[in-house]
Amino acid sequence: MGARGDTPASTLVGSERRLAPLSWGTCLGASALSAALLWRAACVPADAPGLASGSASAGLASRAGLFACVLATLLPQLWNLVALAADRGRASFGMIPWALASLAPAGLACLLAGARGGWCLVALASLALGGAVGLFLLAGLAALRAAYRSRPDVTGVRAAIVLGAGVRDGRPGRTLELRLARALGIWRAHPKLLLVCTGGAGEGGRSEASVMADWLGERGVPASSLLVEDEAANTRQNLELSLALLRRRGCGLGERVCVVSSDCHLFRALREARRLGADCVGVPAATPLASLPQQWARELLTLALGR
Repeated sequence: MGARGDTPASTLVGSERRLAPLSWGTCLGASALSAALLWRAACVPADAPGLASGSASAGLASRAGLFACVLATLLPQLWNLVALAADRGRASFGMIPWALASLAPAGLACLLAGARGGWCLVALASLALGGAVGLFLLAGLAALRAAYRSRPDVTGVRAAIVLGAGVRDGRPGRTLELRLARALGIWRAHPKLLLVCTGGAGEGGRSEASVMADWLGERGVPASSLLVEDEAANTRQNLELSLALLRRRGCGLGERVCVVSSDCHLFRALREARRLGADCVGVPAATPLASLPQQWARELLTLALGR
């Protein structure tokens, strides 16, 4: 995405590129440690005194617990691989929390198998770290979902600001396509609505906003219903420049507008809108399934870092 004037352009895309080595290193390290813990659990002798030893029923419960731990360890790591494949091998720092969370079930599996000594200490540390990260994810996801708990009411709204996302080969990426589809549905229900497409330069030189306007125009939205803001480099600029554009079209700051964005991003978008003094209605679009947990985690980390 492009920069605007002298405003710092600290974008998530740029951050992810800078932090790619950290994302790769953390994920590979967590995967290696999880594999070692599971291997150790498998190698513990059957007669070792595990946490659930002592009877046939307890042994069965222990084996079932071990199996559940293996699944819980593999699932987030496999989903990270799916997200990597969907994003052409580009690592997101949203992968990091899920990789760390996978340490908890791996550590628990080692403890259930009756590991002792140094392995027991490593397993306890892994369980504590992974469990803490898991709780952070659960609490954070609940807080983010609160941003769109109620059904959005667009009655009396004059405009909808559609926030940009990645483009590929001159076409919207899957995340952006879902946002545009949501905005198109709103416009079809309210044809007098102005749609503001906002987003700076994307891949290939074209701005996200121009790609968005083309996509909507191809589906019947007339040029008179579209405004293009193609300078913004981050969420705050998306909203600030779009609101300024709307004011120039006669839509006052006190009037309500919609903000259309991915459900995981809506909390942060509405927070920025409030800081700008705007009365905005959040309209959530779905997050692509392939990268759903990573995008939610990325938003949590972004908010936790005060961005």
